[in-house]
Amino acid sequence: MKERVIHLPDDKAKIFTIYHMWLYFGYIFTRSEDEEENASSTSSTAEWGLLYDSYIFGKKIQDSNFKDALMDAIINKMNTIDEFPDRVQQVYQNTPQNSPARRLLVEACLYYDSEAFIQMAAGNAEYLQDVALAFMNAKKLNRDFTCPAEESCEYHEHAEGEENCYKKRRYS
Repeated sequence: MKERVIHLPDDKAKIFTIYHMWLYFGYIFTRSEDEEENASSTSSTAEWGLLYDSYIFGKKIQDSNFKDALMDAIINKMNTIDEFPDRVQQVYQNTPQNSPARRLLVEACLYYDSEAFIQMAAGNAEYLQDVALAFMNAKKLNRDFTCPAEESCEYHEHAEGEENCYKKRRYS
């Protein structure tokens, strides 16, 4: 009989706790109550790391619903505090070419129209190429860049149709 084991030696216990809590409660918890009360830019940076580490963990365990929930949490955080993390290298090293996480980084770069997004690429040619191609395609289509909305399924991996979204299935 074949053993079904997933080895996760590089994953932090905190990441598994985030996953465990999401399975039970349906929410992404990245901060304790104490951390919430004493929020600082350092804790915000750490929280970005936890969100993206959790996304990569979701990829490893092949849980697309968890990854979809994390994309919503990332977009919510991005829209709430009007900042975006320096996670280009982490995302591009750990996700496939068509990943919603990559697409979000590229589209956020174009929406925020900030040099910081180019600087944080730190020589990642694939990211810079994706940004350039997205810009050229948008220009051809005369498309404006809009702020990503967490209510939509635009950055989700589930099959077409709202009924396939983790939010609909969880509460039905």
